[in-house]
Amino acid sequence: PAPPPPPPARAADPTKRSLSERVVSNLDLVCDADLTVESFMRGMEPADVRVVAQLCARKCSFLVSDCEDPDAAIVAVSPAFVEQTGYAPADVLQRNCRFLQGPRTDARAVGKIRDAIKHGKDVQIVLLNYKIDSTTFWNHFFIAALRDDKGEVVNFLGVQIEVSERVAMGILQEADGRAKAPEKGAAVQAAAAAAAAKLPPKASGVKRERDAA
Repeated sequence: PAPPPPPPARAADPTKRSLSERVVSNLDLVCDADLTVESFMRGMEPADVRVVAQLCARKCSFLVSDCEDPDAAIVAVSPAFVEQTGYAPADVLQRNCRFLQGPRTDARAVGKIRDAIKHGKDVQIVLLNYKIDSTTFWNHFFIAALRDDKGEVVNFLGVQIEVSERVAMGILQEADGRAKAPEKGAAVQAAAAAAAAKLPPKASGVKRERDAA
């Protein structure tokens, strides 16, 4: 007689998923069409998974870039980033974040951001950025390298906190106009600062010069 058929495979028990798997499945992120939250965070260092989860839980404005892409293309963006800047996910994904720059953005600050990405370093800096309606805002910008469980950089996390001009000037004066390495994880600092803010920061409201590159 023929052997009996094997028993049907049991469905995975969701209660037995790892903590990282359960956290990732609940993250509120918009990803590129070729990715899911689970796929781009698979194998990520648990500490970095928790950082991203904190940012999502606190509804922070941030994006995630692909470290293997020559232009550091954005592969995921938070709903808060969309709300803050006015850019729809389709306008953001697979682009470099230079679309936030404008005529009054400090090229030196941009250079320091590029240097941090090139060398896989965490950094924080303040610079003037532009929303989709061409109004400017002071961006206290944090970059953190996201690593896998082997310590290799797999993505870059960019967290932005909109601050008033007075606060921006104070930070720039304190840093003497230079990007400085944060004492703790940049993204953790950004999450804490955003969570501590009781009121949304006031935008500068300055319009971008028309037809500027």
